[in-house]
Amino acid sequence: MPRASSATLKRRHQLVRDAAARHQLDALVVTTRSNILYLTNFTGSAAVAIVTADKVHFITDFRYVTALDTLQKSPHACPDLELSVVDGTYDATLIRVIGSLGVGRLGFEASNQYAYIPMDLAEKVLCCRDLLDRWLPAMRAK
Repeated sequence: MPRASSATLKRRHQLVRDAAARHQLDALVVTTRSNILYLTNFTGSAAVAIVTADKVHFITDFRYVTALDTLQKSPHACPDLELSVVDGTYDATLIRVIGSLGVGRLGFEASNQYAYIPMDLAEKVLCCRDLLDRWLPAMRAK
């Protein structure tokens, strides 16, 4: 499959950003391989992309750092890509990166909630509510 040019990727990013803005999202987490390829030209088997208003935050593990570096030096480079190499697990790295962004509303691909069952999501939402409503204000007050 031919890779898109950097200019084409930039247009694709803008389409995602426009859709996110219409839904009042600060960022979108992308986990499906086909969508990661479409947005970044990355062909590896393990990655997460977080599209924000000005960057594509990209998470992958050490196996793909050299390939990504080569891609980023090519005419098919992903514009505004910021790499985070997995430290521990993908989930832990994703949480760390999202936390560093200071986003208020985060979107996920509707078609790809492979890791969660409905109760899992409910528990996570409740946990987030507790963090936002109780823990975070207490930490800020210190």
